[in-house]
Amino acid sequence: MRQAVWSFDFQRKIITVTNSASNLKPAEGATVVSFDPGKTYTPLIDIEVGGKKTGEVINVDMGYSGTLQLGKYYFKEQKNADHFRYITFSVGNSSTGLYGSGKPDTSFYGKEAVNFAGNTIAGQVVTYKKTGPTIIGMQLLKKL
Repeated sequence: MRQAVWSFDFQRKIITVTNSASNLKPAEGATVVSFDPGKTYTPLIDIEVGGKKTGEVINVDMGYSGTLQLGKYYFKEQKNADHFRYITFSVGNSSTGLYGSGKPDTSFYGKEAVNFAGNTIAGQVVTYKKTGPTIIGMQLLKKL
């Protein structure tokens, strides 16, 4: 699967996996997102948040149903920017999974313009977490 080519049709709810991009014919109006497989063969992409590159590639997490989660240091960078709109924060367990609940964490939420794959999504709610991975979820990909 590490060298597979994937196609997501969110409207028709179809995922296509093939061994060659030539086997796929993107639908009219589809957005093509190029990924870097990274050392671990997980899909990674470059993004801009609030008009600024994040400085690292972001992991596309197919199991994350949220939109965009960044580390708390991004929040520190963005909170004083003119374009940043702070919404709220939450405190509590950050996740649950196979091995139990995550540790208590603080999350901050803000609205930002997010740019990737040649598209800008204005007013996107971004989660900034004190701990945890920097990831893009499927809900953000659906907005392309």
